[in-house]
Amino acid sequence: MNDLTSATAILTSSRRWALGVVAAIYLAVAAAVLSQVNRETLQLAASLPLWIMLSLLGLSLLNYALRAVRWVMLSRALDLQVPHLANTLYYFSGYSLTATPGKAGEAIRLWLMKSGHGIAYSRSMPLMLADRALDTWAIMLLTLVSFSGFQAYRWHGVALLVIVVLLSLPLVRPKMLEPLLLAAAGVVKRRVRLLVRLRRVLRAMGRLSSWKTYGATLVPSVIGWWAESFALYLILQHFGADVSVTNAVFVFSFSMIVGAISMLPGGLGSTEATMVILLTALGVNMDVALISTAIIRATTFWFAVVIGLLLTPSAMTTSRKAAKAGMLLRVKETA
Repeated sequence: MNDLTSATAILTSSRRWALGVVAAIYLAVAAAVLSQVNRETLQLAASLPLWIMLSLLGLSLLNYALRAVRWVMLSRALDLQVPHLANTLYYFSGYSLTATPGKAGEAIRLWLMKSGHGIAYSRSMPLMLADRALDTWAIMLLTLVSFSGFQAYRWHGVALLVIVVLLSLPLVRPKMLEPLLLAAAGVVKRRVRLLVRLRRVLRAMGRLSSWKTYGATLVPSVIGWWAESFALYLILQHFGADVSVTNAVFVFSFSMIVGAISMLPGGLGSTEATMVILLTALGVNMDVALISTAIIRATTFWFAVVIGLLLTPSAMTTSRKAAKAGMLLRVKETA
């Protein structure tokens, strides 16, 4: 039994230490940001009524919950045998590493599925790719629908749309890339195993490439991201900014896209800068634009990170128990 326990130890002391380091880095970043904020701005933020703050957090939770439902739906479409509750826990734990370049750290979800349930990365990778694509499509749809108040930025929107469409083609029609893989196999013979794995990923993605699957999961994605956009509107209304819901949705969604394309950890810097620029272009006072941006990022992005950090130990424990149960079952079957 000791061998079994050691073989399935996921929440090891070194990984606990790593989680602690990540949390310390996040706290250091937060402290550095707060040190640059003047007292008047902090007082302005503190003036938010409790009901508004709870509403902001509630809207963010709605977004996270709908995206978690989407994650489970996509997992089911790929026939990944992971209990819904455990899979949902894995999804939320992925938020702990959102602040990594290109959100690469969110792949911890796949690692938990592999460690606890033996699901190969070649089977689960399409899940993460589709999840990212659906977020991008949902935010792009919100951007295009709310574009009317920003005609000066129409070419920027068109350029972003073209980029998103081009990057999405392999996800919608993965078979398009198979000829390229076959050609590459003939040239790079030393990497045949890697190419074979990539081909498996493409074929697994093919199971998702139906408008029925993507359509059913796109709806909750749009609703979730709209909820967070509406949260920005609530903040601006409290501070007396003359901004419509449509404009608030555009500012939030367009800023999210810019942050994603920048590939910076969590879009930090690029997202905030874009949001402030767009708000001031609407005539919002600079101080109000700055504090509104800080609050919406704290109650959306950083709120998700905190939730992820809190749930990651439980997710690791759940994965470890699943792995242990699977090994015991195999031992009984071979006995």
